[in-house]
Amino acid sequence: MTIYEKAKELGEMISESQELQNLRFAEETIINNQDALDIFNDFSAIREEYATLMAQGEEGERLEQIKKSLIEKNEALMENHVTKNYIDSKNTVDNIFRTVTDILMRAVNGAEEESQGGGCSSGGCSGCSCGC
Repeated sequence: MTIYEKAKELGEMISESQELQNLRFAEETIINNQDALDIFNDFSAIREEYATLMAQGEEGERLEQIKKSLIEKNEALMENHVTKNYIDSKNTVDNIFRTVTDILMRAVNGAEEESQGGGCSSGGCSGCSCGC
């Protein structure tokens, strides 16, 4: 079996995982819930504006106003069960990809899993979701 065939197999396994199914369902749910979609879109627009201002070296009252709005919208995201479920599901899938990438890098570099705290960060499994 080639590297590419193994990569395709891994991609199919991830695609069929419960975690990715949960994310797809959360995406559909947020798209079909106008209130949740509005909160999410508002947060994204404010985050983008904040990032632009930061990249431009903006300081002062305008930046503080945007930062305050960003914090308020983040709280609204976390209070809405639809958007919170989406964020949690996305974080779970993102963690899967990070963990898979870490495992691949250790395998390529010949590092023992145990030297990385049993497959997790140097701090061990606390706070990770790799399932160990």
